[in-house]
Amino acid sequence: MKHLKLFMFAFIVLITMGAHAETPLIDSELDGNTEFAKEDESLDSRRIDGTSRLSESLGSALGVQTVQNKAGSFLYSKPRDVDLAEVVIKINSSKNYNDPDAQTMKVYHYGELIRSFKISTGASGYSTPLGYYRPIYTNHMRIYKDYFSGTYSGAAMKWAVFFNGGIAIHSTPKSNYKKLGRAASHGCVRMKMEDAKWVNELIRSSGSQNTVMRKWRHGKHQNTNLWNEYYKGSEIEVQGIDRVSGRLTGNYIKSVDTVIIVTK
Repeated sequence: MKHLKLFMFAFIVLITMGAHAETPLIDSELDGNTEFAKEDESLDSRRIDGTSRLSESLGSALGVQTVQNKAGSFLYSKPRDVDLAEVVIKINSSKNYNDPDAQTMKVYHYGELIRSFKISTGASGYSTPLGYYRPIYTNHMRIYKDYFSGTYSGAAMKWAVFFNGGIAIHSTPKSNYKKLGRAASHGCVRMKMEDAKWVNELIRSSGSQNTVMRKWRHGKHQNTNLWNEYYKGSEIEVQGIDRVSGRLTGNYIKSVDTVIIVTK
């Protein structure tokens, strides 16, 4: 009986999808939102109406998310956020402290939640930017053992992983530990020293292990011992990610197989 039910469910899904397979994706039907109109062989894009619940059930069973545009007229499927990369880091920057997930980081490895941490994201006036990110590669992966801020008078940012301009996940001094769980930073994501080290090492594990240590200094630190020490050679080729939708772009970039997601 169980197998019969599964067969019937699959049969209904196939009929439903077939019924709408000839409906084209037209820009004008997307209320000006053309982003979702682009065809992609890796995505199952269909017109939906009363079948949305059935499609969502199928998406859940297959481990994908189903997403509608504002008018509720279209649907595309993409991997669940936690399956976007080998390592997925979800940062909740909410300032609603009645929410137990506010100011927390959840770390997923191959789709499984493995650890959760209290953090501090941007305080009022210094918001941590929302969106989907890959760790940054410039002329090297911006994943550091030691880093000293060029903006805040050489402030130590040990175990820093930069993901949006000057915004990074990094350790914070013990004097700031009491603030973890509250928004308190200038936009970066603060963590305890041992937690930041663990996250840094996990992120690096999703890239090349053929690395060597290198150092450089900010121009304003030339007469100091404030050396930024990084892991040269950790980058690999991975798909870029759309910062708003979280869709993998299909264009390959240098980074590591980690996605950092900031929500509120």
